[in-house]
Amino acid sequence: MAITYTGTPEEVKAFGGKLQLEVDKMEGHMAALDSVRDQFRAAVSGSETGSAIQNSFTNAVNKGKALQDLLRQASETMNQSGAKIDLANIDGAGRIAKGDYNF
Repeated sequence: MAITYTGTPEEVKAFGGKLQLEVDKMEGHMAALDSVRDQFRAAVSGSETGSAIQNSFTNAVNKGKALQDLLRQASETMNQSGAKIDLANIDGAGRIAKGDYNF
């Protein structure tokens, strides 16, 4: 089943911009999590529990960064797609204005 989107290019770009703001916030949260990992490293070093904590923090940071990269790509794609939709609309309007209905 095909999904039809009826929004404007500006709406696509606006959502991409909002998503980018959230990705930027996430970057700050990831940096804070990384900082906490460093604080725990000194407090629990040399024990099996310390190693498990560090592994958990490392896994969380890596997964968070992967998600952040994916969301950043989505934001960039939305901005680019909005521009492409806009160009397609301009092209289609130009063809109609010329009486060219073969598209």
